[in-house]
Amino acid sequence: MERQQILALLPEILEIRSEKLRDQTVSAFQLAIKEGGWSDEDVLHAPVSISRENCDVGLIEHIRDVTQAVLRNYLFLDKYFVRHGKRVDRDILICGALTHDLGKFTEYAME
Repeated sequence: MERQQILALLPEILEIRSEKLRDQTVSAFQLAIKEGGWSDEDVLHAPVSISRENCDVGLIEHIRDVTQAVLRNYLFLDKYFVRHGKRVDRDILICGALTHDLGKFTEYAME
């Protein structure tokens, strides 16, 4: 899958400020999709779970929802970290949220 296709599917990647980490995140998706044998079309229909029948949430939707929730929580909680002299690396949070289920592309197969 091409970089632009991944960015279109997961625009939250563009929230990562570090160009290096942004590129590594895209590369990780490209590798997982390729290694899992997913076609560009099949990626759109990848399941979030294979143990739940009739689950109407796809993997891409789930990844995006988790990432958006992490971003909202970061915005809400950052003031507390700042108040106590702690910094949370926003880029790492975003990358972690985006890639938390990346292994499903290699664990699952389209049937």
